[in-house]
Amino acid sequence: MRLKNILLVVEDVERSRRFYEELFGLHVITAFDGNMILTEGLVLQEREIWEKLTGKKVKNAGNNAELYFEENELTKFAGKLEKSDWNITYVNPLKEESGGQQVIRIYDPDGHLIEIGESLEHAEKRQKEGFAKMERNLVDIMKEEQAKLGFRKEAVRLYYPLATLQHFFHAEDTAEEMQERLQAFPEEFTDKLGNVQVTHKKGRFCIHIPEEGSVYVKEQMKDNEFIKELIGQVQQRDCTIEDLKKLFEAHSDQVIFETMSNGEFDYLLRFADGVPDDYYYCFKDEGCHMVYHRFLPEDYKDFDF
Repeated sequence: MRLKNILLVVEDVERSRRFYEELFGLHVITAFDGNMILTEGLVLQEREIWEKLTGKKVKNAGNNAELYFEENELTKFAGKLEKSDWNITYVNPLKEESGGQQVIRIYDPDGHLIEIGESLEHAEKRQKEGFAKMERNLVDIMKEEQAKLGFRKEAVRLYYPLATLQHFFHAEDTAEEMQERLQAFPEEFTDKLGNVQVTHKKGRFCIHIPEEGSVYVKEQMKDNEFIKELIGQVQQRDCTIEDLKKLFEAHSDQVIFETMSNGEFDYLLRFADGVPDDYYYCFKDEGCHMVYHRFLPEDYKDFDF
């Protein structure tokens, strides 16, 4: 024996069909006499037919059962809900449960509860990838500092806004939730950078990396590291944007160059294919020398330059 279908009693079969088709991608298999069978085993039946069959009135929004859909691109799906023509009633918008799984809960037009969640495997992968992105960025910042100032065996404190950390994990954590998330760094993280400690004040986070982290970064620095060459070029007093373009083009044939007029920077250079890195490098011509700042792609978009 196996479960074949789940039946929902609805006021308007056609309205419900449009809802599940437009938002969830279900399609009609067959329709007859106030009944409709959709893909994924969902059956819709008009209320009058059900009440005649059972002899009992239907109570909407009973909150005693739910449909569960799995979707790993939940941020995109959340955007789809917001942009849709349907007046969505939420139990909760996109949130992360204590176990790490992201979920959205809404009602359909007849008050049936629907949960949309990412798979547990995807939640675990997202967490792992988040720490990997964070580790890579920490190492890149420390490489940049060592290229500028030289190596010193010392502990380092780096500061991040909450929004950047949220980008790493594709999560909408509050400051307290992010603090909790960062209490358990994976072993492959601490094996490289040591016993990293995190504190925060409101939305500003301090990442404390012990001396062994500085040593690890020094050991990873290559002689031809792009950031070393960039800093060496920028530190020359006669450096021009043409010099910088040539440097970027020496490392890739996928270089994007743009002029900027936002009052903060004059030029943008980046590698379209993310090699050797995916940062957005913004330059300001100070007349006698060039200054720069590099941004993570997500942070750059947040600034809306």
